[in-house]
Amino acid sequence: TDNAMVRHLGGNLLETVETESEWCEWTDKAISELAEMDFVGFQNNFYEDMNTLCRCLSIAPYLGLKDNVSENRDEFEVSDFAADIERRKTKWDEIIYRKSLELAG
Repeated sequence: TDNAMVRHLGGNLLETVETESEWCEWTDKAISELAEMDFVGFQNNFYEDMNTLCRCLSIAPYLGLKDNVSENRDEFEVSDFAADIERRKTKWDEIIYRKSLELAG
């Protein structure tokens, strides 16, 4: 579904957001919610973050999977049509992702 993190943090995951002003309002609420959270790590650094957390807590290292990516991920191209759909479906999530990087920094 579209912009799921904004809908989850800024309102209700099951509700539909229709207008640009609603998206702005929900995005602002999502950013406020993010600012109140304790930061642990991002999923793209999950393995390293979990091991940092383990070291800080003086517990055994995290032994989960380190790599879960496609071996041929660079061997395909996304059409402009598909890329446009993806941009529209993630526009507001992208905003809170960038804000979360600022908050974590």
